Order: sequence, then structure tokens, then C-alpha cells
Amino acid sequence: MNAPIRYVERAFPELESKEAFDLYWTGLPWVDRGAPRRECFVATKPVDYTYGASAYARTYSSDPIPEFMKSFWKAAEEFAGNEFELCFCNGYVDEKNHLGWHADDSDSVDDNRPILVVSIGAVRDIYFRDNERTFIDKLTLGNASGLLMGAGMQDTHEHKIPKHSAPCGPRVSFTFRGLV
Repeated sequence: MNAPIRYVERAFPELESKEAFDLYWTGLPWVDRGAPRRECFVATKPVDYTYGASAYARTYSSDPIPEFMKSFWKAAEEFAGNEFELCFCNGYVDEKNHLGWHADDSDSVDDNRPILVVSIGAVRDIYFRDNERTFIDKLTLGNASGLLMGAGMQDTHEHKIPKHSAPCGPRVSFTFRGLV
């Protein structure tokens, strides 16, 4: 793997159950803003976050962290060895939901800290490529897995969640980030 990542299968065993998945799938304040997935933005303090660029830019105002998410948030910070001020959540309904090539490189995100992706539900692939597009790596994200993208990686790499080639169930992705 050329991308500066650390991946741990079953990093968050407390999220492996159907009950845990259902809690997040139904309990988060999801919005539909026309993207090929559901979205939710929660943060430790009220803050706006702009995701995407040009015609694809969308600005979100944060919701407070739901009470049921607070112990998971603390576990995510312990796993990453960093504090996080925001979490952008994506809800993938089925194999058709996806996220195109991008970097989490908003000016408000602290590039000196890693970004943590926690995945629950259906197994999905994530692709990475360097900015020169000379290497493309693929990783399969399992249920309750943790993927730590190294500090500064958003300046050198992009990633995407492609459409899945076969029918699959829903998935929730939590992307924890630090604010500048």
C-alpha cells in the first residue's frame, strides 16, 4: 500500500452488532442534499463545514454529538491518539451509493492531524491514488473497522468509495477530523 494509512479490521467491536448499526442508521440527524448517499455532520461545538469544491460545494451547519455517540467518539480518539472536533457521516443505502475521488482538504481541517474513518454495516471498498495518479490502491473496509489516514495525506492523495459491483446492504461511514 503506497498510501500512508493504518487499517485495523474489527477495531470497534462495540459497533459490530445489528443493534449498534440500527442505532446509528436511524438515530443520526441525516439529511439528503442530492448526493448519492445520506449525510450528517456533528461536532463538539457549533461550526460550519464546507465539503467539496466549486459546483459540488455544500456547506453544513453542525448538529451536536448525540448522547449515544459520545462513548464511541472517545473510543475513536483513543484509537487515533488524537482529539477530533467534527465527524462527517455518510449513509450508503445500497451498492449504488458512492463517493467520488476527493481529498478531505478543507481549509478548516487541521492537516497536522490524521483523519479516522470508521465503517459499520456492509463491506465496501475504498480506493486511494496519489496526486500524480501513478498508484491506485484498493482496500476492503469491513464492519467495525478503523482506517487512519496519516497527517498530511490529504495533500498527497485522493480516495473514493466506488459503486459496489454486487447487491449489498447499508453502510455507515464516520469520518473524524480535527479543526484548525
